[in-house]
Amino acid sequence: MQKTVECYNIQSAPERIIQVNTVRGRVQVGLREGSLFSRKDGERAAYSEIKQRIIDGRLPLGSRLVLRNLAQELGVSLIPVVEAVRMLERDGLVANVRSRGPGRGAQVRTWTRDEIVDLFKIRASLEALAADFCAERATDDEIAAVLTANEMFKDSTERHDSEMHIQADVEFHKAVVRGAHCPD
Repeated sequence: MQKTVECYNIQSAPERIIQVNTVRGRVQVGLREGSLFSRKDGERAAYSEIKQRIIDGRLPLGSRLVLRNLAQELGVSLIPVVEAVRMLERDGLVANVRSRGPGRGAQVRTWTRDEIVDLFKIRASLEALAADFCAERATDDEIAAVLTANEMFKDSTERHDSEMHIQADVEFHKAVVRGAHCPD
């Protein structure tokens, strides 16, 4: 009787699986080609990776998602990619065009000008509320973190350093939310 336990090492061998077999009390270790993930792991990994590609622009707005290509790139079967795309559709990042002919299928969602304006208004309201809470509740260390992030933001503007600017902006908003002591 053979019992197989698969151990996944995504960091060092993204295209291989370390396979450990126990046959009649003896352990055999080897590598084999194949998918890195169980189905649920594959769904989570595919969801995270596709979402990140949308966020950072590697999958531009309006671009068609070719599920078979994504599955191959991610090293998973088609089913986890289909499920990941369904989750991204629920999140509003992907639209499923159900028309006939070319252009049908899943694509990165595009936004109208009015939708973007509405989203920014909502975000501005929430950020103003978080800033109010931060002003009321923040500790001295949390206030120092907000001020440090704000200085980093100013420095990035003076240096015209867009990467530092984005990082400073993210750190500033995180510091405000931490200082607001709101639940995640």
